Amino acid sequence: MKRIILILPILIIMSACSFSPAKLQTEFNACVESEYNEVKIKADIKSQNHKLQIEMKKPDNLDGYIYIYNNSRLTVKYKELELESESEYLPKNAFTNILYYVLSSIKKGDVTFSGENGEKAEYNGKCKSGNFIIHSDYNTGYISDIELKSLGFKAHLKNK
Repeated sequence: MKRIILILPILIIMSACSFSPAKLQTEFNACVESEYNEVKIKADIKSQNHKLQIEMKKPDNLDGYIYIYNNSRLTVKYKELELESESEYLPKNAFTNILYYVLSSIKKGDVTFSGENGEKAEYNGKCKSGNFIIHSDYNTGYISDIELKSLGFKAHLKNK
C-alpha cells in the first residue's frame, strides 16, 4: 500500500509534464552547408522577424552575393550593385528561395511534428518548393537539417 501511495504522486507529476519538443526557432544566425545539384554551397544565414538574409560564401563565383528577403520582396546585393524584385524573380527551386519558402512555412506554423530521433525532433511541411522534412534540436528548437527529397535538396544548419 505504501508503494502505491509513493508511486501515485510521481505518476501525477509525470502526467503533468510535457514531453513535446521545444518550439521551432525562426529567429537565428547560422552557417548553412549544402550539396545541391552537385554544387557545394556554404552561406551565412540570418533570420529575424519577417526578414531573411543569406550571404553566400561558396561556390566561389557566388561569394559576396547577399540575398535579402523582406516579406515577399527580394533584394540581391553584390559589392555596389543592388537589385530589388519579388521573391518569385528566382525559380522556386533556387537555393535561396528554398530556404526562404521553408522558413516562411515554419513561421506560419505550416509544419507537423512527426516524431523524434534521439536528440532531434522531426517535422513535415509543404512550401512553394515542395514537401520538406526538417530536424531540430529537441530541447532548443534550433533547426539543424532541411530536406526536400523531390529536389534532392539537403542542407545542414549550424547555429552561431
